[in-house]
Amino acid sequence: MLVILASVIGPQRMNPAKARPFETGYELPATRTSPYRPGYLLFAILFVVFDMEIAFLYPWAVSFGQTGVLGLAAVLFFLAVLGFGLIYAWRKGALIWR
Repeated sequence: MLVILASVIGPQRMNPAKARPFETGYELPATRTSPYRPGYLLFAILFVVFDMEIAFLYPWAVSFGQTGVLGLAAVLFFLAVLGFGLIYAWRKGALIWR
């Protein structure tokens, strides 16, 4: 609701300087469509996926005594899926920094 209200009430003056994409303060080359290589973005996505693994494993480790065998099986399944994903990314060459 606030986004719609801000777009209706807010200033509508647009100029070419405001419409330009801003990355690091440097002028972007006109020939490139993306300032980053696709390999860098894939590596960053893989980092986020495997970093979120810790966010899911920490609560399980804290409540390890209460979850029992079912909780252990669920975490082992979760780790197996992530492990297969890591093996797949490794075989596809996503972890090779070129």
